[in-house]
Amino acid sequence: MAAYTTNPTQTKPRKSGGCGCKCKEEPEKTCSCCQNICFERPQYHCGHLLSSEDLTLQLRYDIEKNKLRNRALFGCGVVCGLRLTCDPNCDGAIRVSKGYAIDGCGNDLVVCESERFNVLARLREKKLLDCPPPPQDPCEEQKPEPDDCPEKRCFYVVACYHEEEDVFETPFQAGCDPKPAACVPTRIHERVCFDVVTKPPSCGCTKRKKIDRQSPPLRRLEEGPVGEYMQAKLPSLKGLFAANQGAPDDSCEVLCNLKKLFRQHLREHPAEFTCDLICELDAIECPKKDDNFAQNMSDAMSALLNLIHQYSREAALGNLVFDCCEPCEPDCIVLGAVYIENGKLRRVCNTPRQYVWTFTNFTKILHFEMMQRALSEMSTLGNAGREPSCCPEFKFEGRLLMERVAWSRYAMSESAQTFPDALDAFIQATSQSFNFADAANFAAGKFDPAMLRELGFAIRDEGELQPSQQAFIERDPTAAFMQHAMVRTGDDVVMFTIPNDPDKKVFAVRDVAAALGAVAAQSGSVIKDLNDRLAASEQDIKDLKASLANAGSKKGGQK
Repeated sequence: MAAYTTNPTQTKPRKSGGCGCKCKEEPEKTCSCCQNICFERPQYHCGHLLSSEDLTLQLRYDIEKNKLRNRALFGCGVVCGLRLTCDPNCDGAIRVSKGYAIDGCGNDLVVCESERFNVLARLREKKLLDCPPPPQDPCEEQKPEPDDCPEKRCFYVVACYHEEEDVFETPFQAGCDPKPAACVPTRIHERVCFDVVTKPPSCGCTKRKKIDRQSPPLRRLEEGPVGEYMQAKLPSLKGLFAANQGAPDDSCEVLCNLKKLFRQHLREHPAEFTCDLICELDAIECPKKDDNFAQNMSDAMSALLNLIHQYSREAALGNLVFDCCEPCEPDCIVLGAVYIENGKLRRVCNTPRQYVWTFTNFTKILHFEMMQRALSEMSTLGNAGREPSCCPEFKFEGRLLMERVAWSRYAMSESAQTFPDALDAFIQATSQSFNFADAANFAAGKFDPAMLRELGFAIRDEGELQPSQQAFIERDPTAAFMQHAMVRTGDDVVMFTIPNDPDKKVFAVRDVAAALGAVAAQSGSVIKDLNDRLAASEQDIKDLKASLANAGSKKGGQK
């Protein structure tokens, strides 16, 4: 497959479509390139006669280890750079900025400098665009045939790993063979080839789709005979555990049938994590009918349901253990998309694309992914039955934009900065809430109420925590987080006493309602003062108008 390539070294490019250079035909892809392999490396010793096989084995060891690390620890996608923009110097071409990406096989895709990629030429080469080439005169109007040039079409721009052989030499050969040896390459150039496709490729083992959280073994149990029988016998099963009621008449029959169905299910789908589950199942028997029959029957059914529940939970947990990523092909990486309209390149966008999540770029990627998801959802609204737009479609109302610009000339840039500002504010507030180096901050749980009041806190005592409140705090991450946040001298504090606590600790958090109430009260006083001043100013203006009118009338009378 022909494609376009980066050119980090001085080579002789072959022109294609007037812009860009073309790399050699790609070798056929095989599944072996991405499978995990058992590693072998050479062991050198003094006097070792090195062969090409030894050095090639060493090279292969290093390359495959690096690819395994890339795809297993980092995944695939763009790491940084590789931004797509219009090329103002070449009609129908785009620019790809320098950057770095990792493909699904773990290969490094490095673009050393900004590259030109002629999109229209590549589309014509692949026969995806039948429009005639543009005229030489840029001002001459191009009138393509409607059937040959769709009104609007979307294509995805991808980057692919490619190797290029270079520097061919004749190898040394021992003996007296009169025939010259064939030339062999002594250098391998790692290239990045660009292409346009109609559908975005998957990225290794991380395809852009919702994760299947349903456990197949668990679904087989619920949708099979065991699940159907449990649904059919719900009244009898509920009756076994009802208080002050005897065992239903068919309780033994239900127990035996459910046991048989579950045993049959285990034979077809053996338990993977409880090795003797069938033995435990066989130990459950229907009790004898005596005075304790109802209780014994309830215990036997509980034991059976407990085994079914254990099997289902273990199946669900086992489904969470994921396999190693072994993609069949080193799929290309999506960099963005282009819109072709009436045979011309109209728009270039950097969505959709997938990033490799790293600690260095975590907040930047988080912002991009959130906006990409929002734009994707927005593009599908009102487009039922149509494919979602690959380039984002922005909602626009001229009146609203003018109102915002009239309020602030930076309205558009400020709205785009809201999420980074919110993230920075959250980080800053968190660091201040846990700044133990600040002498004004206190861990409120270490002080009793009298000490907190002595330190200058305005405390609203809510008494002891109820058991339900304490259970909520223990399982709610936000409440648990707030419980440990430090309070500052002068804060309004809500205090709860923790019952049965030998250390008499308290749960104290900042009283946000009181703080906001104080701010609101302060704002109200400011507004009241402004209103009073405005009323006084209006009265002054009325008095001034009246005095001017009186002065005018007196001046007219004198005339």
